[in-house]
Order: sequence, then C-alpha cells, then structure tokens
Amino acid sequence: MRDYSRAAHLYEMRYTEEQHLKIKSVVEALRSGKKKPAAKKAAILDLGCGTGLLFPRLKTMARRIVGLDLSRKMLKEAGISKADLGDVHFILADADNTPIRDHQFDFVIALTLLQNVPNPERALQEAQRVAKEEGTLAVTGLKAHFTRRAFMRLLRKAKLEAKLLKTADDLKDHIAICRRCA
Repeated sequence: MRDYSRAAHLYEMRYTEEQHLKIKSVVEALRSGKKKPAAKKAAILDLGCGTGLLFPRLKTMARRIVGLDLSRKMLKEAGISKADLGDVHFILADADNTPIRDHQFDFVIALTLLQNVPNPERALQEAQRVAKEEGTLAVTGLKAHFTRRAFMRLLRKAKLEAKLLKTADDLKDHIAICRRCA
C-alpha cells in the first residue's frame, strides 16, 4: 500500500502503455463474450483499480463502475482524472475482504492485482462472491510471479473455469477470462 500511495501521482506516467495493452485485451474479450443485449449495460467492479486507467474503456458497456483499492492516494487520483465518467464510485478496501454484498456485478476485473495481495486465492474467492451467478471475471497474473501453469492452477484452486487469452509475447501478464465451475 505504501509503495502504491507513494507512486500514485506518477503511476499513469509510468505504466499507462503497459496497462493499456492488458486493458485492450480484456475489454475485447468481455465485449465478445457478452451474452446480454447491448441495451442492458453492466455493473462492473475493478478490484485494485489504482488510478482508474480501465474506467474510460468500460464507459460504453457500464451502467455503473466501482473501483476498489487499498491506496487512498490512488483512489484520489482516479477520482480527479475520471470525474467526468458518470456513475463511478470508489471504495477504499482490501481485495481480500471487500465490503460489498454478494452477487452485485456482471463483471469483476482484477488487473495487476494477484501478485500484490497476500492471499491470491482469497482475492479470487471474494471476486466470485461479489460477481453475479452468471458473472464474468477477468484476471491477470504477472509472468514474473506466476508461470502459466501456476496461474492456471491458482484459478482452478479458486474453483474458476478459465480461458487463457492468447497475448503478445512481450505482454508481462497472463490474462484469463473466468466463470464459476459448474
């Protein structure tokens, strides 16, 4: 939390290009897998939202976006830079213990989160809990932290049915689109 709070004002300058590559892949996958009619926009939770880089890309598919982060300074940056996006809300909380009722979101997105939490499986369980029954989770795992096999094992252990997206070799993360196991 301290590191992210210290870097909040520089985060977008440092990581925008890298994050946008992940964001583009995730948003395209979510749009192509959407079963609901386009008129019904989604409720979306961004776990570990940081400065809200993902929010503008979600605007057209969201009726409500909630960003959750452990860093007050990251949320402050997100609120300042994304103020014109409409129904966007912020929650200061830990992804392992979200203060959100069950089954609230059509999409739960956790980019660049799992390698930064003490218990990635717990964070995935929380993501599932707050997702609607037919909800979709999009998660990434830093390749320097998770081998492909370890990342998929973590998702299976969390009882997620995951499809790993094919990504460019220079992308630093594995990206998975997940649903609850049947």
